[in-house]
Amino acid sequence: TKRIPQVAFVEAIKKEISSRSIQHSREKLASISFGGGTPSLLDPTGIQQIIRHARELFGPTTTSEISLECNPEHASEHYFEALILAGITRISFGVQSFHDSALITLNRKHSGEQAKRAIKQAKKAGFRVSIDLIYGIPETSIKEFKQDLATAIALDVEHLSVYELTYEEKTSFMRRKNRGIITPWNEDQLINAAQYAEKTLSKAEFTHYEVSNFARLKGESEHNLLYWRGDAYLGAGPGAHGLAFIDGKIIRRANTPSLKRYLQGDLIQEIQQISPCDHVLELVMVGLRIREGFDCAKISMRTGISLDPLYPLMHQWAKEGFGELKKDRFMPSNKGLTFADAMIRAFVMVFDCEENAK
Repeated sequence: TKRIPQVAFVEAIKKEISSRSIQHSREKLASISFGGGTPSLLDPTGIQQIIRHARELFGPTTTSEISLECNPEHASEHYFEALILAGITRISFGVQSFHDSALITLNRKHSGEQAKRAIKQAKKAGFRVSIDLIYGIPETSIKEFKQDLATAIALDVEHLSVYELTYEEKTSFMRRKNRGIITPWNEDQLINAAQYAEKTLSKAEFTHYEVSNFARLKGESEHNLLYWRGDAYLGAGPGAHGLAFIDGKIIRRANTPSLKRYLQGDLIQEIQQISPCDHVLELVMVGLRIREGFDCAKISMRTGISLDPLYPLMHQWAKEGFGELKKDRFMPSNKGLTFADAMIRAFVMVFDCEENAK
């Protein structure tokens, strides 16, 4: 916490929320999320002030979800008690694995035992708990991933995000892979892990509601669903992104990632106007990755683009078991979520957005 000037930071966040509230004046406050970076470095008092400020501007949230990402090594009973008083209802832990060897490979600071303890403390305090797990970590096996899933289920978390390890360009992982220092999992291992997760979590009464996300007890992430539905959102803070609909235009904004510049009032790094065609592509591609799917009529109403040419393909998908078409809404099945990338490629091939602009 010494690295963050708490009072100045909270005031800057509140100031930005106030200035951007005009762009979102017609919208209701659905949820609040403290994420990106390390929000658990922010004092609970500051978190409470930001929540109160948002509610003063927009009114109460339409869902009960006010979430915060927390590193397991920052967890403590005292901290969680303070977060409950501040108004947080959901905690998300980037666990990745409960095996110390895997965590060392990923260069994480917490241990497997710390992660377990943090989850137990958060549940005891009364939070809904989300965790992330990763498969495909070098020098680990599918046996360890199966143990990670079993541990998560036994800890009774409400939400699981299960990701395949990706190798990004210009990262130490990619350099070590290219030099042969680490050996990535092969395709069969990755497919087996994904299928095992789907089968095991389904038996444990988790709903597979997005390609990489599973929830039980109605524990879906309302905040993430807002992103995936293409709804407007107000992002505040260094590196934050926002999406707004202003005078019929779709505007995406990115803040500077520099804390110093942000505190000096130099907020914006990039502003981009999204074309109706690009927005259609985004909504359909993301819609093919979530169980609730996408509504063609709503997309057409928002963008002015007709999706009529897509109906034959959606009927074909439904016939082949990739999903269900109910009037104007296509909803992927488990099979559809598994093959979402292939469906997205098929959509891009058959749909000429420019030709269908009204």
